[in-house]
Amino acid sequence: MNRQKKHVDALVIGCGVAGMTAAEIIGKEGYSVHVLASGYGCTQMSSGTIDVLGRYQGEEVVDLEAKLDGFIRENPRHIYALAGKEKVIQALTEFAVESASHIVEYKGEPRRNTRIFTPLGTVKNTCLVQYTMSLNNPSELTGKKVLVVAIPGLSGYAPNLFTEGLRRRNVKARMVRVNVPVKTTFQLARFFDLEAEGIITHLKEAGATGFDYVAMPPVLGLRRTRSILKMLEEDFEAHFFEIPSFPPSVPGQRLHFLLEEKCEQAGVKVEMGKNVTGVKIKDGYLREVEVDKEKITPSVGVVATGWMLKSILRIKGLPLQVNESLNVEKNGERVENLFLALSSVSYENMIGLGAAITSGYLAGINALKYLREGRG
Repeated sequence: MNRQKKHVDALVIGCGVAGMTAAEIIGKEGYSVHVLASGYGCTQMSSGTIDVLGRYQGEEVVDLEAKLDGFIRENPRHIYALAGKEKVIQALTEFAVESASHIVEYKGEPRRNTRIFTPLGTVKNTCLVQYTMSLNNPSELTGKKVLVVAIPGLSGYAPNLFTEGLRRRNVKARMVRVNVPVKTTFQLARFFDLEAEGIITHLKEAGATGFDYVAMPPVLGLRRTRSILKMLEEDFEAHFFEIPSFPPSVPGQRLHFLLEEKCEQAGVKVEMGKNVTGVKIKDGYLREVEVDKEKITPSVGVVATGWMLKSILRIKGLPLQVNESLNVEKNGERVENLFLALSSVSYENMIGLGAAITSGYLAGINALKYLREGRG
């Protein structure tokens, strides 16, 4: 039986940060975009912070723009080098600016790193953080009275270690235990969305008053975070901020919601539970993608399957080779309308979601250029 074929302008495989970034860039220009994924990407498994280059040559990076020059020279095949420094900064800038009008806003300066306290009370460099964490830094808190809220049994963070870490940085920190009937950060975030007033009562009963700042685990709602934060600060006359947590995390889930919301507004169609079962490449072009029982003929394709990328490409007979435009090269032949969103993470250099945003941005603008030139 012949399978029905469906045409789309752009087909994106993968719904993580890179894939959704590329899809939104193409979709907001009026092209039909279809995102397919077998399951949720790794976005929810992240801390939600945007790490670009935290360490370089064994030193902590403050001036991100300056250090990117050296990193790019030494790593010519990294996504930052393929994009170029200015595009890296542009991708981060657009991400941060656009987030202000969506479900969660990101704060920071794309050309410089900021420092935040980790769940263990140590300090790390990162680039962009959700606005709920923007006050969680040593320069802001030194010398201030900070109350650390500990919720017995809650997984994902260590309030004792966090409190000790603050004290080592000359922060006047005290910890208070607040008993609430939940055991995970996701449960408590949903509880905040539904019953914020009830949590406020628990905090007041525990004596969470009279402080300059109140440090909370990352639970200030999944979808009502702005109104919850405002309510807390008005009730307690103090600044509230969230502590990062170990993944999976509520901020990671908020980031996914942000990307999902941007794609929805751009007219992008996202489908989960879909598996690519076949790819047809002919005469240097992606001609057809088989997805379960459906055949799709895209004008352009973007593969953004993150850490699974190399294995999937090997299965499909496509070695992991790309040019500066992120085009796939099969057996030395350039596939003109197929782009890879490469996310080159690095623990040593503290590179994380900054690489994913950059790769999605670069793949998206190059795929968009291809469509605009009418080569599809």
